[in-house]
Amino acid sequence: MTLQEYWRIIRKRGWIIVLAVVLGAVAAFGISYVQKELYQATVEVSTVPARPDWGLGNTAKDLMRNFTANLKTPEVAARVIARQQLDKNPYDLLANTQVEPDSSTFTIKVQVRDPDGEVAKLAALGFADEFFEERTA
Repeated sequence: MTLQEYWRIIRKRGWIIVLAVVLGAVAAFGISYVQKELYQATVEVSTVPARPDWGLGNTAKDLMRNFTANLKTPEVAARVIARQQLDKNPYDLLANTQVEPDSSTFTIKVQVRDPDGEVAKLAALGFADEFFEERTA
């Protein structure tokens, strides 16, 4: 095929390409318009052992899994809701909460997602406060 034949095909069928681009742009706009905004608040709490001791460090690493599991309970979520006066169900709060331990830095990261940024922030801070009070009580 020659270059002129290619050009003739593009002129004849070019509307298909333009239509596909326009439909893609409209679909992308429509999807982004209907999606709800989600805000994410992240807080990290430290679980560093009291002494720089090898055995105590290993014990702290093992305890981090327990700390993480405790933060994921409905009881802790209910205390967070009561403390921060949130209008949420504990199970809904836990569904939007991610708790991850990092044994290399002795930290636990708590991430809360919510359509309301203030609720996400208050919930994340509430989990940090609950963790602190549980460890110092």
